[in-house]
Amino acid sequence: MKAFDGAIRYFLSLFQLTILAYLPIVLMATALIVNVLYVFYKMRVKVSGAIIISLIFLFVINAFFNISSLKQIIWGLYILIPFLFGFTFTDSIINEFQQNKKIIFILALIAGIGVVTNYFISFPWQGFTYEIQGQSIEGSRQWSTHGISRLAGLGRTSFSSAVTICSLSLIVFTFKKCKLSCLLLWIISFIAIILTTTKGIIAVYTILTIILISRNWINVFFLRRLPVFVLLVMILLPFGSAYYFRNTFSPQLGENHLDSFFIRIISTWPQGVHAISENGNFLLGRGIGGLGIPAGKMNDIISAGPGDNMAVYVFGIGGILGLFLLLKLALKASKAAVTYWRSEYLFIYLSVLMLFLYGITTNIIESAILSVFLGLVTGKKIEIRNERYVCY
Repeated sequence: MKAFDGAIRYFLSLFQLTILAYLPIVLMATALIVNVLYVFYKMRVKVSGAIIISLIFLFVINAFFNISSLKQIIWGLYILIPFLFGFTFTDSIINEFQQNKKIIFILALIAGIGVVTNYFISFPWQGFTYEIQGQSIEGSRQWSTHGISRLAGLGRTSFSSAVTICSLSLIVFTFKKCKLSCLLLWIISFIAIILTTTKGIIAVYTILTIILISRNWINVFFLRRLPVFVLLVMILLPFGSAYYFRNTFSPQLGENHLDSFFIRIISTWPQGVHAISENGNFLLGRGIGGLGIPAGKMNDIISAGPGDNMAVYVFGIGGILGLFLLLKLALKASKAAVTYWRSEYLFIYLSVLMLFLYGITTNIIESAILSVFLGLVTGKKIEIRNERYVCY
């Protein structure tokens, strides 16, 4: 769905069937409900599952003290469906990645070719909107930055296309063994991601490429500490900016391609951190629905901003406790780095890096495909049985 999101929504709109664009989220929610019923029937709850359920319950209860709207909390739970789906069915999904890597390769290739083709021609779905229950919804965004068109190809937005191509390519590079096909996909994907002008994903794709190529020669000491280092950067940048830029404002910047990053430092991050700390608490944040899209849907001006940072968003949902869970995730990736590069562990390591690196400047939890990846890396167990280190 995400690979062809813009095109699918356009053609569905021709037959007044745009409601079907939400079928994937309905299927994920249905699978979760069936799984919960099955667990209660069998009375077999995994420890990790019990912990996640308890935390969600805690964050919902906290939300009732900080948020007046029940609909806002429900929206917050709706946003978490892809994460919960990935977490619940981790092993099954990763196994499907391994079994269907050829299909994923084709999807990634077509998505990349779609963006490259969009550089030469305009697609009919660019800029179109549709209505559901009287509300206008953006089907595919047509926009530019500093006069440079941000191409979405077959996707809905330029950044969502970049995320989809990067995510699908990561799966292929992790599980597919044919070097020639991987090289072809890398070239097309890299060109496509550049054409989307999504700077965060361009940086992520470059760093992951370097690690993939040189992982057997990089010292394991560096590999193990890299996820923790990136996590610290992701936390210190927004919280440091909130301390130094107490008075928030919208800066008047010039035609600089890093303007968006400076706006985050001076305005977006301080606003997000202060909205949480002053209208919630440091230990548990504001609760589920307390930041981003759910707040925006309910006109909660206090915290309607997305935070544009994974740590800020997690802090908004779960406070310091949420940030502690991110540290546990970083340590899991570090543990995966000391094994022989088994494909599923390599996938976990690279996925955590992708999420953390892009999470420095983006709220990845409100991106469905990245939220699924977050669930996968959270739910996957790392077991080391006398396995040798990557490097000696």
